[in-house]
Amino acid sequence: MKTLGCLLATQLISTVLPLLSENRVVKKGGIIHVKCSLHADEGVYWFQQPQGSKPKFLLYITGAGKVKALTESNKYNAAKSSTKVSLTIKNFQKEDAGKYYCFMVKNMAMLFGNGIELYFEEVKTTPKPTTMPTTTQAKPTTQDSKGSTQCHSTQRGNTEASISCHLIIWAPLTGAAVLLLLALICVSIAYCRRPRRRRCQHQFRKRPIAEEGRRPQNRYL
Repeated sequence: MKTLGCLLATQLISTVLPLLSENRVVKKGGIIHVKCSLHADEGVYWFQQPQGSKPKFLLYITGAGKVKALTESNKYNAAKSSTKVSLTIKNFQKEDAGKYYCFMVKNMAMLFGNGIELYFEEVKTTPKPTTMPTTTQAKPTTQDSKGSTQCHSTQRGNTEASISCHLIIWAPLTGAAVLLLLALICVSIAYCRRPRRRRCQHQFRKRPIAEEGRRPQNRYL
């Protein structure tokens, strides 16, 4: 009798499907609990309808809470608490995606619970980026439109790049300073070797005044 009701319910569900209440996305290998919206004071059937296929019977749970399934697999299990029934799906895989319904026969009437659609979430694995060895070459110094020298540093070594830049900047300045120092030394030597006119000591002495050139003294008689 139960088997006949199961087959009849399968045919009815394939023609008259209940409305969906919600959608869920389940990861691979996850565990999902689906609740039945019916007031389950009688036995409840659970069905799965994969996408593009007919409904498939999963199990039947009696009013006393005893589970009867077609296979002995522990993938599907049901539990009953008072008038609430729930379905548990373990190790969720891609073939478990689809629509799930609960169905009950009460007082010669067939009642369908709100369905729920489960989607399979595929885990996307991104390949690890391969790091290629970077080869760097020293870039020569260039001059811009204003004639200023630019020094390009490379990733191979900041120390070598800084040394080359310092040589390029300080070499002209050092050369100019050396030239100025040599010019100063040459000028000093030339100035010191210039002949000087020496003066005799008698030139600085006071010359005597001749007798006739002296001014007569005023004498009072």
